[in-house]
Amino acid sequence: MRLNQLIPLLLCSPLVISSFAWADEPVPLMALDQLQRPVRIDSALQTIDTQLTANRVQARSAVPNKSNPASLLGVVDGYVVVDAVAENSSTELRTALESLGMLDISVYANTISGRFPVETISELESLPSLKFVRMAYAVSSAYGSPSSTYNTGTVTTQGNKAHWVDQARSLFKTSGAGVKVAVLADSYNCLGGAATAITAGDLPAAPTILKEGPCALGVDEGQALMEIVHDVAPNAELLFRTARVGMADMANAVKEAVAANADVIVDDIVHLSEPIFQDGLIAQEINKAKAQGVSYFASAGNAAANSYETSFRPSGRFFDGEELHDFDPGVGVDTCQQIDLPAGAPLLFSLQWDQPFFTVTGSQGSANDLDILFMDETCSRAIYALGATSNEGRDARESFAFNNPTTSTQTRFGLQIMHYNPPAPTPALPYAGRIKVVSFFQGSFAEYATNSSTSYGHQNAAGGLSVGAAYYQDTPAFGVTPAVLQFFSSLGGSPILFDVLGNRLATPLQREQPAVVAADGVDTSLFSTGIDLEGNGFPNFLGTSAAAPHIAGIAALMLEANPSLTPDSVYSGLKKAASDMDNPYTTGFDKGFDYASGYGFVHAGKAVWSAMTTCKGKPATIIGTPRADVLIGTRGPDVIVGLDGDDRINGLDGDDIICGGRGKDYVVGSAGNDQCAGEKTAYCETTLTE
Repeated sequence: MRLNQLIPLLLCSPLVISSFAWADEPVPLMALDQLQRPVRIDSALQTIDTQLTANRVQARSAVPNKSNPASLLGVVDGYVVVDAVAENSSTELRTALESLGMLDISVYANTISGRFPVETISELESLPSLKFVRMAYAVSSAYGSPSSTYNTGTVTTQGNKAHWVDQARSLFKTSGAGVKVAVLADSYNCLGGAATAITAGDLPAAPTILKEGPCALGVDEGQALMEIVHDVAPNAELLFRTARVGMADMANAVKEAVAANADVIVDDIVHLSEPIFQDGLIAQEINKAKAQGVSYFASAGNAAANSYETSFRPSGRFFDGEELHDFDPGVGVDTCQQIDLPAGAPLLFSLQWDQPFFTVTGSQGSANDLDILFMDETCSRAIYALGATSNEGRDARESFAFNNPTTSTQTRFGLQIMHYNPPAPTPALPYAGRIKVVSFFQGSFAEYATNSSTSYGHQNAAGGLSVGAAYYQDTPAFGVTPAVLQFFSSLGGSPILFDVLGNRLATPLQREQPAVVAADGVDTSLFSTGIDLEGNGFPNFLGTSAAAPHIAGIAALMLEANPSLTPDSVYSGLKKAASDMDNPYTTGFDKGFDYASGYGFVHAGKAVWSAMTTCKGKPATIIGTPRADVLIGTRGPDVIVGLDGDDRINGLDGDDIICGGRGKDYVVGSAGNDQCAGEKTAYCETTLTE
């Protein structure tokens, strides 16, 4: 069985979706005439609360529970992760939430994230300090779920061969020494295997744990990412911080990693409520990290091009007073989009539209209000899941989760998107412009598919670099040229339409993300997909979650080779070190950057060489050798790098930039406004620190 045939059979992520075996067929969430639109709490939380009430009644009457599995998705040990947004005072709201039993609280700007007890959901609607609260859906960028047992003995990622890491370390004498790499993921040691990994040499002796994840939510993907970084850059110092408990928690995770003096940060978490068309809390914090000299790497995601994107088209047809979107782009009208979902498969949909988010601006929210229904195939008999919350003045998004029972004979469903107008005499709301639905896990668009971008939020941040995935055996080092993109690696190109104040940009920004590709399907001591592709006794770690830490490790090698590198220089070096790949979503071979594979598959040796031959962000025009050199510039402006050895460098005329490199170098700028770095410098306008 080919890898691309096998992976869809695996559970996509252990973080959100649970399996329920007690329903033979999908059970409707509500009748068509029972649609409700809560004001402050979202539909997912309302569904959980409604189900709890029904369970209590059934318990008293001894009626067996045959409830809809979708109603319980995300509930772990009686708690659900939420993002609560303050009306005015986040301090007042935090106090109120704590009094209702909220745990693992994290506050960032107007957003409070944490684990909230499902038993008190009904009390949220009446909190005057609450603007709104929603289920904080989060997924990792990994395929498979981890084993609760650990393989002993040293495990080395095959990514070292795929990226030519061993050659780079040997040739340039780099190991990541002096560089701090922070990993943001779900948890580090909830399953208790870290000590074994340390003893075996799969982790460094004393990684710094800034904050462990709640073990009710953690499956130790953080450890798997750290093992990969350690394999690539064995002398780098590793830090871990959970980023699983909502958007505020992840934004604070970035901030705390920077405060802990991380040079490199890597994550594998996707928060569905991050805005697509605007930089959200996490993206803004990543931009701040870059401004402070930190290089940030995000896994691009595993949703391929499983997204529907178009302009909202009023159909003139209505459901429960709401006007339905017309999916048919032609002269016909079709208000029910067909969705395929295999039996036993999970589905997670995120709908957003082109309006600013209140969580970003703190004042301006959406001017319109959309709802989304997951129904039977004809959209005429049953509602199985929905997102139907009041959005006006809040965030322009809805989402829902659903799990098709394993014994279900129903694999075709229907989707409706609706424009809500308040009852008269309240003025009608304007129609939305661009709308976008991203499908996570296994739900697919059976008709009207647009195959649009699925990588968004902080994965699209200007201050970071997003990483796609290629199976390690489908790379040049293993005989496949060019490298082949994993079929699930997320497509980029999501446009930024608004600034952080909520102003619509005159020209949309389309950032070059994902920027590069790295290896996945590699071995760690922890991660088990239930398969061992090589038959070597070690499980394979699949997904862009496994790809991103390879790039973080290579960045650590680059920074050891040249500690003066800025994040822009690190990013530029990685892009220049990438071998071009093809975009599988277009015809013909795409030369250069594309929104599927970025600039291509990274060669570690080329990346480290780029770092060593960069001086203050400029590529060298004159380069020394590993020995003691005498280097003389030209009469014009030069960028001179001595590399290793005790070099003697003279820039002569022109405005020169000179970096002596490693060794006891004597640098003379001579005439011109020169910038110099060396053991001794003379005649320089500016003395640089390497």
